[in-house]
Amino acid sequence: MNLLNKLTIKNLKLNKKRTIVTIIGIMLSVALITAVSSIYSSGIKSLIKYETYEKGNFHTAFYKVPISDIDIFENNRNIETINITKDVGFAKIDSKNEYKPYACIKGFTKNSLNNLSVKLLDGRLPRNENEIVIPTHLKTNGRLFLNIGDSITLDVGKRVDSNGNELDQNNPYQKSLEEENKESIVDTTSKTYKIVGIIGRPATNIEYYSAPGYTFITYLDENKINGIVDVYTRFSKDGVKNSYETIANILGVDAKLFKKVNDNEKQASNKELKEYSNQMNKSKYSDININSYLIALEANPILNSGIGGLSIVVGIVIGIIVFTSIFCIKNSFDISITEKIKQYGMLRSIGATKRQIKRNVLNINFLVQSLLKLSKFDANTVHFVKQENDLKTIVEESIKNVSTLCDLRNINIKLNIKENSKIICDDKWQIEALTNIIKNAIEHSKNNSNIIINIENNNVYSMIEVIDFGEGIAKKDIKHIFERFYKCKNTKTDSIGIGLALAKTIIEEDKGTISVESNKLETKFIIKYYKI
Repeated sequence: MNLLNKLTIKNLKLNKKRTIVTIIGIMLSVALITAVSSIYSSGIKSLIKYETYEKGNFHTAFYKVPISDIDIFENNRNIETINITKDVGFAKIDSKNEYKPYACIKGFTKNSLNNLSVKLLDGRLPRNENEIVIPTHLKTNGRLFLNIGDSITLDVGKRVDSNGNELDQNNPYQKSLEEENKESIVDTTSKTYKIVGIIGRPATNIEYYSAPGYTFITYLDENKINGIVDVYTRFSKDGVKNSYETIANILGVDAKLFKKVNDNEKQASNKELKEYSNQMNKSKYSDININSYLIALEANPILNSGIGGLSIVVGIVIGIIVFTSIFCIKNSFDISITEKIKQYGMLRSIGATKRQIKRNVLNINFLVQSLLKLSKFDANTVHFVKQENDLKTIVEESIKNVSTLCDLRNINIKLNIKENSKIICDDKWQIEALTNIIKNAIEHSKNNSNIIINIENNNVYSMIEVIDFGEGIAKKDIKHIFERFYKCKNTKTDSIGIGLALAKTIIEEDKGTISVESNKLETKFIIKYYKI
């Protein structure tokens, strides 16, 4: 159909104004959508940056963890990094705030100092266990005036109530006039620190407003850590997407129940809340702090109630841009369609068959649809809905999609099912990918020939093979076959080279792989969906 291409180019040259307006309209539409999307993306990144600055770069904190359990966190594939802190103890100080009479000394490792929102205002961070930084509200709230370079001696010990129960920063100071009900500091050890820096008030996850002690931070040597520590975890990309499951698995509680209770969008029953409470009391670490806002920002901000409004506004703006752009370009395309119909009439008048014209229309439609889908993947706007699907059904639906092409070429597709299976995937997108692969096989097959599709299954993966008996692929072309717009030596002139690239992108999104084997007799595309 080279004649059709020549006619189209001639038509565009004859209608330069309409062509230029159409191109400018498309460019403006794309530019505006890209600009709005970029602003939205930058806004989300700014919110993430602010949240990590204010609260720290962590997704979940696990408190009172035995140091012997650190391997559980380090070997968890859903955890990217961990930051460790340790409560050194409490010490009585000369604070003028009667409800905040203590210094709470905490040890931070080097990474923790950099990642847990320690806002240095003056001086430097501690470098050894004899140095500390003090918070600025010690002066403004506690009216205790200490400066950088001063040395301070503290009697550091455990804070206990009148019954000997140990208290921490989560237990507000209870002032009592009765001596027998007063809390106290026991098992004290005298320790002298040099003040090397001033920091801003720590985040509320470290020092809440009702905390009885001002947070003094010293250096914690990773090689000398012992006893009980606090572990601040940052999840991997998959860990963030499945944050509730990740946390529940560490705690050893039911993941579905944990998600339902902690997900604000779902309402748990009283029975479920009671069961959740029982499980948490028996869990390995009952005291945790989930940074839900940061998880929501990094996982899916659209679904978050606090940010969803912004997402809706952005969606409406993009919708308006698309609508107005389509409306402005519509007239131009309407005219083009009318002229296309005239061109097809001209083709028929010079001898083009109905089948040739139909095939040309199908090729143009495939090209436009594939380019649109690839642009969605590039913009990260494709959302996969993964669920269990029957592999046989996916293959059969893909075969239906190419039935018209098969009829045009009189090609027969034979489906052999050695063992069917179910895979976790987005069935609509996998049908799209497999349709492209079968279409490629049809295009490279001879008329009146066969294409064989095999379905196999084992303990490791489920596999689909698409075999055609065309001219084959040269060895030098095989390594480039999945590249966009790459055309092999024996590729037909009307092929664009995007179908296989789109298929590979889709398959890999569902944790699959695709490869090709070819010789002079046959070409085999092999798709594997791994179960691990």
